[in-house]
Amino acid sequence: MKDKTTRQQELDVWEPTELELELFSIYSPAHALLWLGMGSSTWILALLVMVLVSLQVRPFTALAIFTP
Repeated sequence: MKDKTTRQQELDVWEPTELELELFSIYSPAHALLWLGMGSSTWILALLVMVLVSLQVRPFTALAIFTP
């Protein structure tokens, strides 16, 4: 009879620090796409839209802070 051994794999997950989450809420990929889509000619409007996006992203990054 063969002895069955089980293999266990572990996935290493990135756990961002508070500083990284703060940076993500200030300049996320959504901000980069907005900047590319709006262009640099309307930078004042783009800045206002990016501030609004930052205010919407901030609660999600606050939820991502877990204490082990």
